[in-house]
Amino acid sequence: MAVHVAGDRAILTVKGIQDNTPWITFEYAIPAEEAATMLDALCEKPLIVKRLYEVEYGGVTWQIEEFMGENSGLRLGKVAPGNDQDFDKPPWIGKEVTGDLQYLDIYLVASPYTTWQSR
Repeated sequence: MAVHVAGDRAILTVKGIQDNTPWITFEYAIPAEEAATMLDALCEKPLIVKRLYEVEYGGVTWQIEEFMGENSGLRLGKVAPGNDQDFDKPPWIGKEVTGDLQYLDIYLVASPYTTWQSR
């Protein structure tokens, strides 16, 4: 589960995987005050703090995650879900990390990017 806060909006996200299928995701709007309490009292620290935005390149929409705090310096880009077409990688994309578990949020809590020896 994850708690997402953007301004005065808050969302509780529940994700899971089932038998080789894509992630199953449920999202629920929750009061901002409850989100603040969850982040403070229930979530493991350090919190994952990131800015999310989209960039168009070569007719493809890239979703960019720019991490802050303990994961400062890490930026991840992925092609928007549902894009089954072939595409060129933008020149600003670095190494492929799809399937590399250390880049999942849950692992970035346990081992923040700023602590990695070889970045």
